[in-house]
Amino acid sequence: MTSDLQALYRDVIVDHNRQPRNFRTLAAGRRAEGFNPLCGDRLTVYVRLQGGIIAEAAFQGFGCAIATGSGEQVLVCRYATPGNWRGERPF
Repeated sequence: MTSDLQALYRDVIVDHNRQPRNFRTLAAGRRAEGFNPLCGDRLTVYVRLQGGIIAEAAFQGFGCAIATGSGEQVLVCRYATPGNWRGERPF
């Protein structure tokens, strides 16, 4: 990985850790919890489906900057882009 790419990745992770865009709970919908016993990171992912399509997604929890920043990016950009079919992996 080039130093420019590493700097970009680091800046994006830090930005999403400091100001997460989807850090909240969802009252209705499904949820999944994850816990890493080695470092103590704990995240809960919330997804609300509407007609088998992801309508809304969010997460909440605590952990290091990498867990929070990258967790949000994976959730929102990869798995929970509104309009993806349930069970479909968009990548």
